[in-house]
Amino acid sequence: MKRRSSFQLVIDQNQNIRANNLELSELCELFEDCFEQEQNIQRTYITSRNCKNIDEINEDIKLILNYYNSCEICFRKCKVDRNNNKLGWCNLSSENNVYMTNIINDEENLISPTYAIYLSSCNIKCEYCHQKRFMKPDSREYISLSHIIEDVSDNLNRIKTVSFIGGNPDLSILTILKIITMLYKNKIDLPLVLNSNFLFTEKLYPLVDQYFNVLIPDFKFWYDKCSRTLCGLTDYKKIVLQNILYFMNKKDMIIRHLPLDDHWNCCSRPIIDWLAEHILNNELCSLSFLDLLQSDNSYSIKKCKKYANSFNLNLI
Repeated sequence: MKRRSSFQLVIDQNQNIRANNLELSELCELFEDCFEQEQNIQRTYITSRNCKNIDEINEDIKLILNYYNSCEICFRKCKVDRNNNKLGWCNLSSENNVYMTNIINDEENLISPTYAIYLSSCNIKCEYCHQKRFMKPDSREYISLSHIIEDVSDNLNRIKTVSFIGGNPDLSILTILKIITMLYKNKIDLPLVLNSNFLFTEKLYPLVDQYFNVLIPDFKFWYDKCSRTLCGLTDYKKIVLQNILYFMNKKDMIIRHLPLDDHWNCCSRPIIDWLAEHILNNELCSLSFLDLLQSDNSYSIKKCKKYANSFNLNLI
């Protein structure tokens, strides 16, 4: 498995200001604005969490159970009855499928350290996926939800957020809501992160908007030919862009992209172009940045860094 790069392309909301052209008073004002922005992010977490009581969450669980009767929560719209163990493309029923948990300390500063909850299965098959063995649910015993809550409670002094990861976690939205219910009942009040391939349908929009503080879409491909070849999906860009655009200015968002060899002109470059256009116009979201996943010494990531620099975006 390739390790995460430390490179992140960050949106600098003051990117058109050059420090060497500022007076001392202007510099002080700039730092005050940055501090106020950080406080606003913290206040957003405080006001957006626990905005529903347990009864309301239970109503959302009932809604999901109804969706599972004829499942259309992802783009494949298999319409199988997951409540009666009818399996669609993802091979998931309505049962718990958490296969691993751990504390991750090297994620983005906004969310790290995070308590990561991994849910099996995915609705696409990427040729290069390093977690293929977890993509198809099997008969092994999964981690109980009560154990997860106990583990989170024991590590509250070590974590900043709780992240739902895959596979692709939004396929298991029922299990996620059950975990959220148990967190609320145990008065665990942490920001929630959804790390998704962003191939869900509009049915999940209200729930994603309601329960998650930070969204992490994985923006993989730009051209249909590439997505069809590498993951078997032709309309990939259309679906992902629709979902990203829906949540612009609604959520803090970390957009991840894995630069692939031989996919600079067809995928990496146009994705950076699109992000730069929307970010520079302050259209994407309140806080957003691109995290390039790859080895630090990779030619692909070096090329992406150099190109991103041409937009005068902050690189850290």
